[in-house]
This record gives sequence, structure tokens and C-alpha cells, in this order.
Amino acid sequence: DLFFKKNKYYFSSKYFYYSNSRSSIYNILKKIKKNNDQNILIPSYLCNDIFIKIFKRVKLKFKLYEVDSELNCNFSEIKNKIDKNTTAVIVVNYFGVNKNLKSLKEIKLMHKKLYTIYDTVHNPFYFFDTKNISKYIDFSFTSLKKNFPLPDGSILYSKNYYFNTLSEYSSDHVKLWHKASNYKKKFLKGNKSLILEKKYMSIYSKLNTKEKINNSSISKFSFQYTNKIKINVISSKKILNYNYMYEKLKNIKNIHIFNLKKDHIPMFFPIFFKSEKYRDKIYYSLLENNIFCPKHWALNKDFSKLLNLSQKKFYNCQLSIPIDYRLNKHDILKIYKYIFELTNA
Repeated sequence: DLFFKKNKYYFSSKYFYYSNSRSSIYNILKKIKKNNDQNILIPSYLCNDIFIKIFKRVKLKFKLYEVDSELNCNFSEIKNKIDKNTTAVIVVNYFGVNKNLKSLKEIKLMHKKLYTIYDTVHNPFYFFDTKNISKYIDFSFTSLKKNFPLPDGSILYSKNYYFNTLSEYSSDHVKLWHKASNYKKKFLKGNKSLILEKKYMSIYSKLNTKEKINNSSISKFSFQYTNKIKINVISSKKILNYNYMYEKLKNIKNIHIFNLKKDHIPMFFPIFFKSEKYRDKIYYSLLENNIFCPKHWALNKDFSKLLNLSQKKFYNCQLSIPIDYRLNKHDILKIYKYIFELTNA
């Protein structure tokens, strides 16, 4: 059940450990860049702020392709937008509820020399069984720190290229993360002091600000902790929580949700609401009840100018409901009741 013991390939030449996923993305794009005329196809719905900054830094151009309401890649649009300067296509695994592996296969079969890059930040479990890694994937990356209680960590998969990582990630970063985590534990255990909350939120904010693109490898702490992750226990609980939430919410009007397919492991329970105003009403009401639901994703101003209204709606109407493995049935029911009351108010 421990993935390093289970997967010897993690010590092979195909897997590399960086401190964060933005460093993994940067190093992939840097590796495949040959000239300034190259372009890469990316979906109109993705963690745009990070990608925009990395594309500017690497000096690579990009073109957008659409995804549909079920978060499937628009393959016909991808096909039409590939030109002589297109180097790669980035495909996203959304929330662990849509793998989009079929699109990767179709792209690779059509253009064998085109690099396929698979963003699995929302589903690190894809890496934990090496049989999963499709032969149609050239590069893939995921985040450990966004999915598990870790201060840092990203895994980069490369089919044919070798990547260098430098020294271990900053020990000061790890120490600060431990300090924030201890404050948060005290807060969650019942000491609802606003001072405690401000302390841990302030430290987490500093850590996120300091998280930059680098060639540092994952910290020793995160690497060792990852070896202790009980993959089957965590994934089974997340699936259980997701399906329970789905059964509760499936008959509610004015929201769009996703039935979890077989062999999919969710990160969140994504909901798309009818409008931004409606979404924000739910978001702030849940926040008042100490339930934080991320919005995926914030829109970069420059990127926003490239989108039409229907593309912007993905960003403006989405909310990610927690279905963490540490939540039990009572917790999920509590969240559902809030959503039900608010959507029927």
C-alpha cells in the first residue's frame, strides 16, 4: 500500500522530483523549446495565471482550444489549430473526474512528432500505479503538496528526456510550513482564536508568495512522508465521499455536476453554477460556516482578454467542494445540507 515500495519505477530515469509543479511545467517547456516561432496548444480552461507566467519566462507562444461542459477536449478544434510551428499539446485531468486520456491518444496517433503534456495536478493517483502511464504521454506532472499535507513536492514524468534537479528545497520553507500547520491544528481542534487563524493564514500566504520556479528537488521531509501515504485508503475514502455527495446533489436544479466514472479518483467535488453571482452567494455562505471551497481558477487579466463569454463562464461559475479523505459521512452531509438550503432559498 506504500507507493515507493509498490512502484520501483519511481527510482527509474523516467521520474523526477521537484519542489513544486510550476517548476515541473517550466522545465518541461524549457526542454522542448527550440526556437521563438514555436507554439503550444493549451485548453481555454486551466490554471491560467501560472501558465501565462511560465510561457512568458520561457518565451513560448500558445494557442487556445475549447473544452465542453463535461470538460472534454475539443479534438476537432485541436486538429484544426495544429500548424507547422506547433510543438506540443497540453491536456488537463480535471479534478480527477475527467482524465481526457482519449484525447491524448488521438493527438499522438495523428501527430507522432508532437509532444503530449499531461497535467495531472488534480490527480496524483495517476502516477501511483505505473501501469497507468499511457504510451501516448511524453511528459506529465503532478503536485503532491496540493493533494497531501506536505510543504512541497511535485513529480515529473518524462518518456525520453532526462532532467536535472539541484539541491534539496529550502529547509526554512519546511520549518515555516510546520509552524503554520501546528497553528492550524490547534485552531481546528477547538481553539477558534482569530489570532491563531490569522497566524497560520499569514504564514501560508508567505509560503505561497515565496514559491517560485526553481530546479530544487523535493525536500527530504516530503519525500520520506510520501513513502508513508496509504494510497488505497485515501483514494477509496475520496471516492466514497464523492459518490455520497453526488447522490445527494444530483436532483438539485441550476447546478452542473459530474457522475464519477470507474477508475477515476477525485480531488474535489466540482460544481458549476448558473451564474457568478449565484456561485459567490454559495461560496461566501459556506465560508461563514467555516467551509472553504476553492474557485478554479482565478482569471489572469491578460488571459481573460483571450476568452469569449462561454469560456469565461467556466472560471466564474465554478466551485470545488471538499471531499477530503479526512471527512466522514456526517461532514459530507453537513456540507450538502448547506448547499441544499442555499440553492433552494
